[in-house]
Amino acid sequence: MFTNIFSSFVYNTIIRTDNKKILEVCNKELLNPSDHNQVDLPNNKNLKPLLDEIKLHVGVVAKHMGYGDKIKPVCTQSWINVGNAKEIIKPHLHPKVDLSCVYYPLADNNSNKIEFLNPCQQVQYVIKTDKIDSWNQYNSVTWTIEPSDNKLIIFPSWLLHYVVDKNNLKRVSIALNFTL
Repeated sequence: MFTNIFSSFVYNTIIRTDNKKILEVCNKELLNPSDHNQVDLPNNKNLKPLLDEIKLHVGVVAKHMGYGDKIKPVCTQSWINVGNAKEIIKPHLHPKVDLSCVYYPLADNNSNKIEFLNPCQQVQYVIKTDKIDSWNQYNSVTWTIEPSDNKLIIFPSWLLHYVVDKNNLKRVSIALNFTL
């Protein structure tokens, strides 16, 4: 019998929404980026339906994690990234929050992927890569997810991650941090 311990996860789903309107808001906000193709996202009323939908999914994740019904997700920060802001291409985490999210209103097929690092980094010193037939949650040092239009990714904020920098085609993402 296997007992999974110290497990982590990445939740992803597709949100059906009007990305044209979302991209209009993003492009307007990005006229004055605060730093390196990145802008803090104010509580823009035009994005409220998207934020409400994301909150529902954050609630699903919180419930799966064992949080009670009285827990309410609160978005504490959000920002827009276009292309590769220098802050997202280095491994980082999001301290002092519980869950982090990335929503992609625009991601071409060759967009930069988001890569997660196994929190148990010692695995890289004991797994012999030439002996692995299939990579999975027990032997992977990294886990990569390809962005696509309308994709929402939710993960624990302590999970180290970064964007694989390919300096390529257009990608717009909205990142959000939640406390529970």
